[in-house]
Amino acid sequence: METSALLAWLLGEAAAPQVELWIDDAESVCCSELTFLEGHRALARLRVQGAPETELQRAARVMEGLRREWFVASVSHPVLLLASEPFLVEHIRSLDAIHVATARILDDSLAEGLRLLALDARVRLNGIAYGFEVVPPPTQEEREEAARRLRVVEPRLW
Repeated sequence: METSALLAWLLGEAAAPQVELWIDDAESVCCSELTFLEGHRALARLRVQGAPETELQRAARVMEGLRREWFVASVSHPVLLLASEPFLVEHIRSLDAIHVATARILDDSLAEGLRLLALDARVRLNGIAYGFEVVPPPTQEEREEAARRLRVVEPRLW
């Protein structure tokens, strides 16, 4: 799970019911430690903007509970190395690259593959390009955009 999906669910955005269904349908949920960092930073921004404190505290408690329930991958050296390499769909920002790199590493260790739950466009386009089952299911426009922007990249050895 990538941060935009988590926040949509926690904050009751339009996609929240569908995100909850995908979470409930998952055998297990994996995310990067970055997901929780970004989640808490989003809550800090909302606090400054005057969001109700009770809602922010509830969201923070839920996140901490999820941290104990889900598999949380560290932002390890291998993740950072992979995130620093060229991606199939560029331009991707550093934090989004960490999410995709984490998914790629986790996917390598799963027998049945990984479903990538993401609402962020850059993460979704790279997920499509790398062959993940992306949820929500990609639109035809997203598939075409990923194919149009697909690059052949050679891994770099630092």
